[in-house]
Amino acid sequence: MFATPYDAQWETYLNPTVYNGTVYTGGGRYGGIFSYNATSGAQKWFGYEGQYDGWTPALDDRFAYTFTGSGDTVPIYGQFRMIDLASGSTAYLVTDTKFQWSGYTMNSAVVLGSNHDAFSINEPGSVDSGYSFAGRLISFDTQADQTHTPHIAWVLSGHFKGQPTLANGVLFANDGGSLLAMDELTGNTLWAWSPPSGSLTGTMIATDNLLFASTATTTYAVDLDTHIPDWSYNVSGNLALSDNMLFVAGADGSLYAFAVPEPAAASVFIVWAGWLLVMRSEKRARRCADL
Repeated sequence: MFATPYDAQWETYLNPTVYNGTVYTGGGRYGGIFSYNATSGAQKWFGYEGQYDGWTPALDDRFAYTFTGSGDTVPIYGQFRMIDLASGSTAYLVTDTKFQWSGYTMNSAVVLGSNHDAFSINEPGSVDSGYSFAGRLISFDTQADQTHTPHIAWVLSGHFKGQPTLANGVLFANDGGSLLAMDELTGNTLWAWSPPSGSLTGTMIATDNLLFASTATTTYAVDLDTHIPDWSYNVSGNLALSDNMLFVAGADGSLYAFAVPEPAAASVFIVWAGWLLVMRSEKRARRCADL
């Protein structure tokens, strides 16, 4: 349909975000954010952003939300931006003075909640002697009106890394290779789960009844009621979910597709390399047999 070049130096960004007929992506010779028409590819605007990669904006009807470092001049702070969708200008900027700098790649996108909140993970610092080896999970209050200014609501320190996930008021994060489920409003721990072997890595995806997560070798579907895996499969890679289908871009170079039925369904279907494998299982304990 179109191919539109844009400026960037060494940066590698996460996939663009498409919202209401517009494509938003990081870019710029010295950092920034672009807005393009999703039909024609024509640029709408270019906005300021620190020269960091490994992120993509989150969107609602008013703003694009980003979280990066402030630049390369010490002290380097964290910058949570709320960028006006009409103009590309920064409407609100929240400065994180406790930011742990570990390089110019963020490895995370902002996650928007349903209570005027947003979340991001600041991975452990690795350069300055004053930085901590603890990763930080940050909750931002995004309410912006005549009596409210966006600010940091709360911060948790632990071994957080990667991309947080939010569903139905529960925030999920990788804490030292284990899954930690927390209350969206307070950050209080609700429950935790550790894989039987290895450590969690990459992204996680939550549905109404399952949490998909992976180690270096295995993808799990953790039941959100029982907090134990319903099934697992010996493949790992980047995860995506669309139209009741879980896709795993396997580290072995193959694309795997798993049918994700509604909670009441009694069968799990796995499509792999053109072969369809059907496994019957009980409604509650849907643990897959070895294939």
